[in-house]
Amino acid sequence: MASNPMQKKATNAFLLGVLIMLVIAAIIGVLAYMFVIAPTKSKNTSGGQTALTQVYVTKMPIKSGDVITLGGNIESQQIQTGITQNLLNAAALDPNSTSKINLPAGTILTSDMVNTANTPSNDTRLVEYNMITLPTNVMVGTYIDVRMSAPSGQDYIVLANKVIQTLTGNTIGLYLTNQEIITMNSAIVDAYINKASNLYAVQYVEPGMQTATVTYQPSAQAAALIAGDPNIVDTAKASFAASYSANGGAIRGYIGNDAAPYAASAQSNLEAGVQKQIQDAAAARQQYLTGVTPAQ
Repeated sequence: MASNPMQKKATNAFLLGVLIMLVIAAIIGVLAYMFVIAPTKSKNTSGGQTALTQVYVTKMPIKSGDVITLGGNIESQQIQTGITQNLLNAAALDPNSTSKINLPAGTILTSDMVNTANTPSNDTRLVEYNMITLPTNVMVGTYIDVRMSAPSGQDYIVLANKVIQTLTGNTIGLYLTNQEIITMNSAIVDAYINKASNLYAVQYVEPGMQTATVTYQPSAQAAALIAGDPNIVDTAKASFAASYSANGGAIRGYIGNDAAPYAASAQSNLEAGVQKQIQDAAAARQQYLTGVTPAQ
């Protein structure tokens, strides 16, 4: 039986279309392998095993300035990641390493996110103060500067970038070096003599990123004590001496001018301030002991 020419032509056209589709599909498959599958396999495999990278990841949200601890708020993970540069090395962490920025949970840490090498110096001590005016919402872990305001409008940074370690009522505990302790004591004396002065704390907004420089100059007697204290390392003494003489002692002159009207009452003002400090310390201690539960 003779085949219908029109039917034969339609069949051939159909077969040709199928063949063209197969060729196109084959070309697409080859291109996909060459440019997608093969590079991915080459990047992620080595010896037949998937390449993993050790990273350190936040287990929970971490605030700027919070201490970072391995096994505490961060953990080690083996994951596939496109991040290969500047990953955090746990060997660089110390017990006082802190976050520079706010970090959500699940963040892969890089070294740029963390402040390291914050180990306290040999002369660092915990010192408590109760004469500093505090912001209403400070708590343990808050970063502050301690400043001294004067009636002339001058304002000096006495302590910079300090973390409140303890808090009982209006008494705060700070980690300070010997140099900082002497400087703070000098500022307290100045504030007591000049009753229009005020020692107060200001909070940091982004403590992991922000810094400040001390601008207060202690008295000549305190400066001499710092220079001769064997517990203060030479590099710290040199740094202090440079800052103390940088402007010819002008800041100390301003402080002296502010205190001049109180020269006649300087001794009594100082005695009253110290007495109040002692009484406040005793009251804070009593408040602490009242809240301590006796051991059973």
